[in-house]
Amino acid sequence: MRLLAKSYEQKRHGTVPPDYALLGRHTSDVVAACDALAVTVGRNALVNAGVSLDRFDRFRLLLKINGWIQDLGKANSHFQLMVTSEPQITQLVRHETLSAILVMLEPRMKQWLSPHAEGLLASVWGAAGHHRKFDERTLPQQASPMTLYAAHSDFASILADMSTDLMLSPPPVFDRDLVVARTRKESCDLPALESIRELQDMFEDRESEFHSETQRRMLALLKAFGIAADVAASAVAARHRGSWEYSLAAYIQESLKVGLTPENLTQLITNWAWSRSEVDRPTYGSGCFPPGFRVREFQDKVACSSSFLTLAQAGCGSGKSLAAYLWARRWCERYQDDDRRNFRLFVCLPTTGTTTEHFKDYALESGIDASLTHSRSSVDLQAMAETAAQEEAPETNDGATLV
Repeated sequence: MRLLAKSYEQKRHGTVPPDYALLGRHTSDVVAACDALAVTVGRNALVNAGVSLDRFDRFRLLLKINGWIQDLGKANSHFQLMVTSEPQITQLVRHETLSAILVMLEPRMKQWLSPHAEGLLASVWGAAGHHRKFDERTLPQQASPMTLYAAHSDFASILADMSTDLMLSPPPVFDRDLVVARTRKESCDLPALESIRELQDMFEDRESEFHSETQRRMLALLKAFGIAADVAASAVAARHRGSWEYSLAAYIQESLKVGLTPENLTQLITNWAWSRSEVDRPTYGSGCFPPGFRVREFQDKVACSSSFLTLAQAGCGSGKSLAAYLWARRWCERYQDDDRRNFRLFVCLPTTGTTTEHFKDYALESGIDASLTHSRSSVDLQAMAETAAQEEAPETNDGATLV
């Protein structure tokens, strides 16, 4: 039996899982993604968060430790059943919670990782929360004991790779698997309820170690980058590609090069303006506004703001969205000569309905690569496609539309 991180199509692959589904491969991919993200955009993130670049090497190391820890807990009997034959199984604890228990409370693991003890809490904190499922309310489920496959060769291989990458001494060798039960009332190596409470108390007691703004921002970045790395690694697995077919570092670097230019935003703004003009748009001067179009005074003030946070208070339909795009274009202009940065724009609105309407008004036909993202975006996009055919259909003499 191989330890899995993901389910796979057993009808296609049989009993030999593809490497993208293996726990060892996925863990290596997450770590590679952590390091690629740190190298590619880590310095920019630290600067934007007001954290000194002197902390970059530490941030990079803690992020890699986070990546190694995230999925260690998947090496358990409940998770392995879930991704093979029993998808509806009730797991005693989630895998990331078990990872934290193993690293912080199992004596041999704790001793092995002690050279990184100073920053280990931040890495574990991020790993335990990388699915945003661990907090003060977390409890084990009412379920049978699980087996942690600590003596499995795949688990030992992960620890060996981790040892090499983090320059640690040889990892502990487990001569048998570990039993995890709900409480100490059952015979076990790790009691889930007491262990989770100990973790929760530890996080609460040591929160004071992150009292400074710099430390808290570093922790927030560590958590966010860890989540992003897991998403990147899982995205590769979702494409059912073998490890020889991709480089996660290259994938991340290429993906993060994609961005907007000031010309893109000028195109979006002027397309929107011309779509509301009664004058036909000329074939030349595409970057110009239609005759009679004027940027309002408050829109210009928003555009000229050099603050990371700019609040515009105005009534419905007064042009706040256009002000935001003008502001974004000015920021994009500031970044265009910086080879280390690119510019991306996320427009967030309070409801799915207003988000879809905004997307239709500004982005849909702007000629710029844009995406609509919310809980029912696929339904709305399908409706737009169906409506477009009706809108483009010719009309009969009596005004009826032919479809």
